[in-house]
Amino acid sequence: SAGFDNETAHRLSSIIESDTHLSSLIDRLSSIDTNVTRISQSGIQYIRTFDFLWRDDSQLEYQTIIQQDENGEDYTIIIDPNAIPSIEVRKYLQDQLERLLGIEQRLSILPHEIQIGCICIETIPIINSLKTFVFSWKTQYAKLLHRFAKFELDQVVAYRQQVQLRFNDDVSTLEQLDEALILLEELSEMENKIDSIYLPIETTYALLDQVYNIPIPRDELQECSQLRDKWSELMLNADRVRRQLLQERRQQLEQELDKQV
Repeated sequence: SAGFDNETAHRLSSIIESDTHLSSLIDRLSSIDTNVTRISQSGIQYIRTFDFLWRDDSQLEYQTIIQQDENGEDYTIIIDPNAIPSIEVRKYLQDQLERLLGIEQRLSILPHEIQIGCICIETIPIINSLKTFVFSWKTQYAKLLHRFAKFELDQVVAYRQQVQLRFNDDVSTLEQLDEALILLEELSEMENKIDSIYLPIETTYALLDQVYNIPIPRDELQECSQLRDKWSELMLNADRVRRQLLQERRQQLEQELDKQV
């Protein structure tokens, strides 16, 4: 009203008040400042719940962590980034990865834009930054889980290949025959516990690849997926070798021994 005389200002005010659309627009404009402040503060408060993603050290240095068992008793686990994680450490790592998955889901439902009247607040830069921090944390935790899975996978594959090579050895003495039969007996015993050996490996790779979405070398995933089939092939080969040794080679070796006597 500073630019108008009282009569003109009063007339304009009356015109505005009589125009419901214009009055509504002015009311909305006058409330924008209040709404921007309120919504911004609420958004900042929500985003601050993720401060640990950038504030804490995600490099997983050697550390000791106090956990509680089902009875509420405290126990200590040690995270050594250079060691193969124990079952307790793996459980802790999986719990942390599950927590990070939950954070990813919370970030994914945040709107990319917040419209407040004629003002638009873009949240994409903040969301992308937080997702980058989440991925960094996931990578660190998953790296230790992957180390366990890769170590165990290499162990079982090496054992299988070693056994397969021993099947190809020539059995020319009774001593070698006994060694071969001992190996076959060892395989029979392993058949009863192969699930407890393979399942942790398969489960860990499935979590890393399908749940945590961590990039895993394709050859490892393929090797893991073939563990059961390759074991079945090995056991079929073991049955063939057993029949051959017991039905053919043993009789032949005993005859050779009789000749020597």
